[in-house]
Amino acid sequence: MFEGLLESLESAEIITIFRHIHADMDALGSQYGLKEWILEHYPEKRVYALGKDRDDHLFPLTDEVEDSVIANSLVIVLDCANKERIDDQRFALGKQILAIDHHPFQDSFMDQEYRFVSYAATCEILTEFFLQTGKSLSKQVATFLYRGLLTDTCSFKTNNTTAHTLKIAAALCEAGIDLVQCNQDVFDVARNEFEFATYLRSKATRESNGLVWCILETEEFEQYGLTASQAKEQVFQFQNVQGFEIWCVFTKNEIGLYDGSLRSRKKAINQIASHFHGGGHACASGVKNLNCQELEECLAELRQLLNP
Repeated sequence: MFEGLLESLESAEIITIFRHIHADMDALGSQYGLKEWILEHYPEKRVYALGKDRDDHLFPLTDEVEDSVIANSLVIVLDCANKERIDDQRFALGKQILAIDHHPFQDSFMDQEYRFVSYAATCEILTEFFLQTGKSLSKQVATFLYRGLLTDTCSFKTNNTTAHTLKIAAALCEAGIDLVQCNQDVFDVARNEFEFATYLRSKATRESNGLVWCILETEEFEQYGLTASQAKEQVFQFQNVQGFEIWCVFTKNEIGLYDGSLRSRKKAINQIASHFHGGGHACASGVKNLNCQELEECLAELRQLLNP
C-alpha cells in the first residue's frame, strides 16, 4: 500500500513538503502532521513546510528556504492533484517528487504517488501510513491530523466518510487528542464571521433547480475583516439545506478575477471545475481566476447538470 514511502523518507537528508493554494485544514493538517512526525522520529533531518502564510493560529508559520535547498530535497506534495494548484511552484526543483493525495488523478507531475481516492482526507491516508510503520503517534501529530479529518468530512457527515475513516479517527483519539478543544478550535467562529454568514445567506441567489450561488466583490468580504479565501470557505453555510443540490461561493481575488468553491449534494461537479482552471472531488471542487464571462459559463454548466 505504501511501498517505498518509508524508505524514501529515511534515505532523504532534506525533505520539503508542499500543499495546495488556499490551503484548507486537510492540506495544513497533513503538511504539519507529516513534518512533525518526521522530526520526532528522525530529528537529524532537515524538514520544511512551504507555502504562503495564512491567518490561522492553529498551525505554525511556513518555512522560508532558498531554491538550492529544494533542489537537494525529497519533495512531497500533499492534498493536490494538479501542479498548477501547488502553493510554491519551486516544488519542481526537487530531486525526487512524491505525491500523497485523495483527489482523483489529474496531472502527472510526480515521480511516485500514493493516491487513495476512497479516503475522505489526506490526513486519513497519512494516519494509516504512520500506524503501519509501527512508530508512535504523538498527541501533537494526531491533533494536526484530526483537524484535517474533521473538516474534510464536515464532522463525519460527507458521503465519503467510511468505517475506515471512523477507525482512523478513533486511532487519533487514542493518541490523546482533546476532542472538545479540537471541535472548538475548528468550528467556533468570531463575531465578524457570524455576521458575514448572515450577509452571505441573505445575498445568495436560490434557483428553483436547486442551484445556489453568491458572487462577492472585494469590499463585501473585507468589510467583515475577511480575506477572499476565508470568505470563499464559508460555502459550507449552504450545506444540509433541503432542496439545495449545488451551492457555490465566488470571491474576487487580488488580480481582479474570481475564485470559487463548488459543492454538491450528489452530482459530480469536478469535471465542470476542470473546465475552469480547477478541479477536486466529485462533490467538492474549486475553480480559480475566472473572468465575468467564464463565471457565467461555469454557472450555466452547473445548471445544465441539474437540468439535462
